Amino acid sequence: MKHRRRSLPQSTYLTDYDGVDSLENFRLTKELHEYRRFLLRKSGNEKNFIERVAADGAENFFEIGCGNGRLLIALHGKRRTLLGIDVSRSRIEFANKWVEDERLDGVAFEVCDIFEMTKQRRWSGMFDVVICNSSVVTLFDAIRPGGTDKVLRFVSRSLRPGGVFIVHLHFPLAVRSLGDGEVLRTWQEFPSPDPWRFCLNDIERTGNFIVWKKKFIKREPPITIDEDRCTF
Repeated sequence: MKHRRRSLPQSTYLTDYDGVDSLENFRLTKELHEYRRFLLRKSGNEKNFIERVAADGAENFFEIGCGNGRLLIALHGKRRTLLGIDVSRSRIEFANKWVEDERLDGVAFEVCDIFEMTKQRRWSGMFDVVICNSSVVTLFDAIRPGGTDKVLRFVSRSLRPGGVFIVHLHFPLAVRSLGDGEVLRTWQEFPSPDPWRFCLNDIERTGNFIVWKKKFIKREPPITIDEDRCTF
């Protein structure tokens, strides 16, 4: 049976994470600061790994799908210049507010589609380190046919000689054993500083493609857990 190549709808790709890490979720400044401290603790091991594999003296860092900016902010210092992009406006607003409050020099975050950057030549030889520290790299082909190849070619052009591309491939091993049409449902509970309590995942295999749907659940209204079912 042949399966037609499909792409994610543009509206889905550009809006699915809108509202995540929204500053409106934090009613008190104390809550926001606690959440930021939690994010920095969460980034510790990743920061240490990146600094270990990056070339000595690496100064220019670029992150694709930076989210709320936690990793680049953790890497701030040592005269580094750090740029992060994401399609989620709410997450970039969160990151820029963090930079503003902490008065961090050399850190910038922009709402940007990586596929638009692949069309631009001005980034050639710009970065010492390029980071894609999320599962987004596994979704490029679903977003745009040939998307992975386009992004990897862009990364290759944008790295300086001796530069490093650090990528995180995150797919549960159970996904590999899914049969055609089967769905793997998982959920993750976030620690209390996070304004989102749960992330629900539906991962479905359709031929040679994986369809991964995420749903974020806020802490309010309260949710009770009854074995494997969520009751709202």
